[in-house]
Amino acid sequence: MENITKNYIDDYLSNNTDLKLEIISLSYKYNLSDFILITPELNENFIYNNKSVNKLSGVLLQPRIGHFRIDVKSFEERLTREYISFILHIINNREVVDKVYYIVAYHVLCLGKHYGYILTEANNCPFPADPIGGAYPLAKKRLNQWNTDELYIFKDFASFFYEEDALFFNSIYNDFGEHFHSTRHFSLIKDLIDIEIFINKRTYLKLSELLLDNFTFNYKVIFTSREISIYTTKEEFDKIHNELISNNDWIKKSKDL
Repeated sequence: MENITKNYIDDYLSNNTDLKLEIISLSYKYNLSDFILITPELNENFIYNNKSVNKLSGVLLQPRIGHFRIDVKSFEERLTREYISFILHIINNREVVDKVYYIVAYHVLCLGKHYGYILTEANNCPFPADPIGGAYPLAKKRLNQWNTDELYIFKDFASFFYEEDALFFNSIYNDFGEHFHSTRHFSLIKDLIDIEIFINKRTYLKLSELLLDNFTFNYKVIFTSREISIYTTKEEFDKIHNELISNNDWIKKSKDL
């Protein structure tokens, strides 16, 4: 079963090799078990028995507090569903060896698309830009104001932001993946970890790493052969939570990347 998101990642990073190398380097920090947990009945055949895929339930869990994120806002539900579908494709695609790389790339690029939207494309965005024509006159005026020495008293709190930064994020927004014009949410990590922080091209990977660390500490996608819904009882949730394991095969493969 094809998942077009992998193709979006390949297409974008094939044209942005410096960013690809940085993402590869960042991905070495993580294992598959940082992102995924499973219940015991899937331990032996989850990767190898494609018939079991049809019986899987995937859900986002906060394992440290035992909270299954079921009844959530519509945009979080959409982002979670897209993320779980992508992970399931990556895990079951035997041609994909560097699975952790793709998961990390997914989060990094979705975060970049989010900032591309709020910085350069949203209504009343601060730096409206066009990847082909450069920053618009309004953006150039604001960029000059933003970087002026007259704002030196704020330099401990705000980084410099130049036209190249605006075009960098605008490129991710426009060239990575597709979306409807009404789409306003692009990054599951950003919606779950809603911190207000200024970002430019130079701080982008550092922020991505910071949010990935937070995400892998507090959230996991879990897969089980049991059906999970808003009607699942607390006792059933507790049983699933207590049985969760990480798969040693995934850990070994991720370390061999």
